[in-house]
Amino acid sequence: KVRVDFILEKNPLTLTDDKTVYMRIIDPAGATISDVATGSGEFDYNGQKQGFTISKDITYTNNNQDVSIMYDRNTPLNSGKYTITLYSEGFEIGEGSFSVK
Repeated sequence: KVRVDFILEKNPLTLTDDKTVYMRIIDPAGATISDVATGSGEFDYNGQKQGFTISKDITYTNNNQDVSIMYDRNTPLNSGKYTITLYSEGFEIGEGSFSVK
C-alpha cells in the first residue's frame, strides 16, 4: 500500500466545489504504475492524455484541508526510488518521492 497525505492550501482564485485529484506513481524505470482494476486511467494535462495511478474526488473547502490518497496494489513494489506527482484541474499541484529497499 502507498498512502500519500498532503494539504490543499487556501487559494482565493479557486472555487470551493468538487474536484478530482489525480496521482501518478512513477516507478524506478520511469513508467507510470497503472492498473485499471485498481482505478487507473487517463486525464488531460497540457493538451495530452496522461496516465494516472489513482484518483480521488474531493470537495475543496479552501481552508488548508488535509487530504489522504491510498493506493492498494496487489503485487509488491520493486526496489528503487519512486516519484509521486499530484494533479488537479490541469495543473501539477505537488510532487514527492519515496524509496523501496
